[in-house]
Amino acid sequence: MNRSANALPRLLIALAAASACLTARAAEPDLNLLVEHDVSEVGADGVTRTMHFQERIYRRENLVWIERVLPEGAHRPEAHAGGGAEHKHLDLAAAARWITLEAGRVVRVRLVVAHDRAVVEVPAAEYGNIGFDGSWENAYHLLDPRRLQAMKPATGEAPAGARWYQATGGRQTVRVLWDERARIPRRVESSDAAGTSRARMSAREVAGPSTPPWSALGGYQQKVYSDYLD
Repeated sequence: MNRSANALPRLLIALAAASACLTARAAEPDLNLLVEHDVSEVGADGVTRTMHFQERIYRRENLVWIERVLPEGAHRPEAHAGGGAEHKHLDLAAAARWITLEAGRVVRVRLVVAHDRAVVEVPAAEYGNIGFDGSWENAYHLLDPRRLQAMKPATGEAPAGARWYQATGGRQTVRVLWDERARIPRRVESSDAAGTSRARMSAREVAGPSTPPWSALGGYQQKVYSDYLD
């Protein structure tokens, strides 16, 4: 058999694998999540500092919307109004992050500031200033699934369709409860060997919004991140 004949089966196998991969990606479900974060650290001064916050995350095909849950009375928009109407400080706590994947490969990030009725385009150079690492996979899956390849299956009670993974590097241990259907972690736990630092993220599905927030932005001003810089 000649070389071109041998190449054909390999090509068909590669195409089948690619098709299966695309089918799996297309089958990933839309999600409406409430995500909770808890962090505890013991400082060199012996003081334990804790942090707790929640986020609502809506995942659709090529779109992720992340908004902080702000308890009533906890947030004051006027605290960010310095600089006048044309040069307000950007209120990151209240701004929703609207992340999309354009043309299947280009990440686009916008901040939506409801009390200013503004959509703010964020360039890649400013991602670090808004707490975004630039990874579409991390945004879409809450944790890049490729990280599981460096982890080992672990023991632990898990619901049907989910399993635990664990990795230890240096003094840090990370455990992930991975949901195979939704392709997100239901829980991520990390701790150091000394027990002075612990973090936990948990995600559960909730009812979705009656109107998707990204479809209700008519009349919002279109701005760029530099509009808010001093």
